[in-house]
Amino acid sequence: RGVPADGLPFLQHFNLWRTVPAVREVATSPELCRAAADLMGVRGVRLYQDALFHKRGGGDGGGGNTVDGPTPWHIDARMAP
Repeated sequence: RGVPADGLPFLQHFNLWRTVPAVREVATSPELCRAAADLMGVRGVRLYQDALFHKRGGGDGGGGNTVDGPTPWHIDARMAP
């Protein structure tokens, strides 16, 4: 049952701002863009990519288990430019 051992431990969706109006509204809101620019100490920001990672429920029915299984420890920094 569940995903094969060599499968991903979660589902991932990229660039939802292009297809989901609610995501576009949040991701391109002037307030969020201004806050991001202020936090980085720059005049403006550009949306490079958005990503949604989630696990499907339905494992053994308790204890936070999911169909997708555990996510092993990792570092994402090497995945982005």
